[in-house]
Amino acid sequence: MAIVINVGKQSDGCVYELHPLSRRDIRQKYPSVRAAPSVFIGYGTKSEFEELHRSMWKQVAMMLTGLTPRQIESLGGAQIYDPVAKLEIAKV
Repeated sequence: MAIVINVGKQSDGCVYELHPLSRRDIRQKYPSVRAAPSVFIGYGTKSEFEELHRSMWKQVAMMLTGLTPRQIESLGGAQIYDPVAKLEIAKV
């Protein structure tokens, strides 16, 4: 099952956080890993969201999980998810 990264959009950027079940699964498999609890990335206009943020999603996944790209893949990859819109934005 993929790691779920929730994204909360604001007027000046987005906050990314791991879904609680994904956080639990990562801690069970990799108990010594340390990671950021959340990541904020700003933008000038909402139209910049995908243009600017898309190129950073792999790095966001690594910061939030504390895992390498290979470790993230071993868990099924990561999914960027908007819980308000109930919409998967991307798989990384």
